[in-house]
Amino acid sequence: MFIKAAYHDERLTDTLQNKSTWRVHSLFNKSLNIQSADQENLMLIAGTSSPRLPKALYLPDDMLGKLVGTVQPGQPVSISDGRLIFDGCTIVVDGSPHYQSRYATEKGLHQGSLRHFVASMAKIEKLNGFDFMMADLTRDSFLANTLEGNHILRLYSGDAGKRSEAISYFIGRGKGLTPSGDDLLVGALAADQLLGMLPADTEGLIRKRLAQDPKPTTTVSEHYLACALDGLYNEPIHRLLHVLQQESEEKAIEECIKHIMAIGHTSGMDMLTGLTGALLVWNRFEGGYNQWQKELSSL
Repeated sequence: MFIKAAYHDERLTDTLQNKSTWRVHSLFNKSLNIQSADQENLMLIAGTSSPRLPKALYLPDDMLGKLVGTVQPGQPVSISDGRLIFDGCTIVVDGSPHYQSRYATEKGLHQGSLRHFVASMAKIEKLNGFDFMMADLTRDSFLANTLEGNHILRLYSGDAGKRSEAISYFIGRGKGLTPSGDDLLVGALAADQLLGMLPADTEGLIRKRLAQDPKPTTTVSEHYLACALDGLYNEPIHRLLHVLQQESEEKAIEECIKHIMAIGHTSGMDMLTGLTGALLVWNRFEGGYNQWQKELSSL
């Protein structure tokens, strides 16, 4: 069986052309992950009805269903010359379009769009993976007076020890393929594409925690955190960052929020938790680096 790929992340172009051996890592109803032989890389194979994610390859939905029905975890996959060869199935990628998962726009946040965003989040009375409502997060007292809020604040502390404590608190916290704490960190890292507010060594602290043995989180979640550290995000996050950077109507912002909330069981909500928390910290100190760094160091 031959399947023509619909499109793929540009970040996979070299990988798809070079010769390498992979294996089927995990199977789901609407997707599967394959993992490189050195266990350093994952690649998602999904259907075109799913949102575009970092380091992913997409097939027509009907063909994805046929592929999922023929493969098993642990099965070898060979990649070379724009083809992925499974036992009994070959995916042809050569000539298929690609998209860009890297967020490469200049930093900046439109104050009016930020107000619309916070107002929209304040209306959402749905629970995230931490079992609190998004509306609660937007209240002035939340960051200072709750455990999760305090750890969000500590991500921006000038004290590296307190940032390490917050990172350790979040990574691997929660259930599922991508625990809620990891998704929150992805959202915080996404917000930083606009704000540039996280201290410079935060990336290194996250990578250090991920490198610990035993692993602090799942393989799939580690993959998406690593993508975020490299500036790679899913398409709904890209759209939200784009509308927040410029003057946007509340309706457009609400549409972006809706698409993110649709990701996973609570993954989208948890990403929005981290992103919203970052924007609220920025708004509280009005982007004043020296002021917030000094205050947050005391947490």
